[in-house]
Amino acid sequence: MKTIRTLKQAGVPLNILLAPVIPVLTDREMEMILQAVAQAGADTANYILLRLPGELLAFFTEWLQQHYPDRANHVIQQIQQRRHRKHYVASFEHRASGHGHIADMISQRFKLARQKNRLTQKPNQLNCELFQPHPV
Repeated sequence: MKTIRTLKQAGVPLNILLAPVIPVLTDREMEMILQAVAQAGADTANYILLRLPGELLAFFTEWLQQHYPDRANHVIQQIQQRRHRKHYVASFEHRASGHGHIADMISQRFKLARQKNRLTQKPNQLNCELFQPHPV
């Protein structure tokens, strides 16, 4: 968080992307993370739910079984529920946020935590006039 404070003090807008949010594993930390980054001076926050295109599914499932054997099946079921009973949906409107009950619940929790911590969704427009290339 020291780096965030230093950037904020220098006038750099701080836009946080919480990713990947994994149902059952990391979603429970969203509120705590948003509170911490807001206290450190963040301006905006967004999130992306875990995406599992075909080549990652086997790797992720194996990792889950190895590190979280008691929750692995539940995690996979939650991922499927937010993707029309599939592990991955490539359509643009569902890639980052998902669809269905689980995705809606995570979205609502995230929005409430963002609002509670006075973070916005859209980053402020950057003033590119202030950019100065580093001297060579």
